[in-house]
Amino acid sequence: MAEHTNTKNSHGEEDKNDALEAFNSFSGARNLFFWLFLLIPLVVVQAEFWMVDRGWTGTGQTQTNTEQTQTDTGQTQTDEVKAPANVEKEAPDLEKADVATVGANDNTPAEKDACETRTSEEMDSLQAGLIKTSNYVLTFAAVIYCLTLLIGMKLALIGRLGGLAESSKALFLSLIVMVLIMPWQQVMPAGIYGTLFSYQDIVENCRQIKQMNTPQEYVLHYGRFSGLWGLTMLLLIVAQWRSCRAVRKIRRRLTSTQIEPANNQERKTP
Repeated sequence: MAEHTNTKNSHGEEDKNDALEAFNSFSGARNLFFWLFLLIPLVVVQAEFWMVDRGWTGTGQTQTNTEQTQTDTGQTQTDEVKAPANVEKEAPDLEKADVATVGANDNTPAEKDACETRTSEEMDSLQAGLIKTSNYVLTFAAVIYCLTLLIGMKLALIGRLGGLAESSKALFLSLIVMVLIMPWQQVMPAGIYGTLFSYQDIVENCRQIKQMNTPQEYVLHYGRFSGLWGLTMLLLIVAQWRSCRAVRKIRRRLTSTQIEPANNQERKTP
């Protein structure tokens, strides 16, 4: 009878150790997805929004520069139309010099305009690709992050490791994060948005907000692109903090259970 009890206890300890090893593996995967595939892409997407919103990059600024260049070019052409009347009164050598100067001035703005347009298009393409890649990574990382928390909680429950209260809170918060990150605007009617957005959405909304001065439009604009992002980031950090607390509780409990049998054995020995 005693041998059967000892065998049962040994099997229970082995199962508990296996569950603990699996839990530690999923805990490491959770940390990896939090730092590398969730936190960094979220920061990148928000940085791209503020770069366009402040006017540092974006199609809106490029178009403004193009319009200004066209205005300057039109003014230059108007001056050139008036120039021949004055040139006829000057010497032939001066006339040739003025024509050469006008030709040089005609080519310089066009070259600058083409170079600026090419650089702006390359920057827009780079930013659009970066946001698209970040959105793709975030969508899958949010789902896998929730699954790692779910499997970790099941392992803690099966192995009786403890920390279930913190693990369940972390799982619930991660589910909210996953719902917010999902690109609902692509499958739902207009007006339903998530945390993610495309580069074209940023450019169009930033261009529209510059033409509107109502406080309600500003609240909707920054709430759409920064408010939802801030809420998602806050919930994600709290979920990670709860999960880390669950891991510390499990390790503290295992340490205490390993110390107690050792103390009891020392007391029994004469």
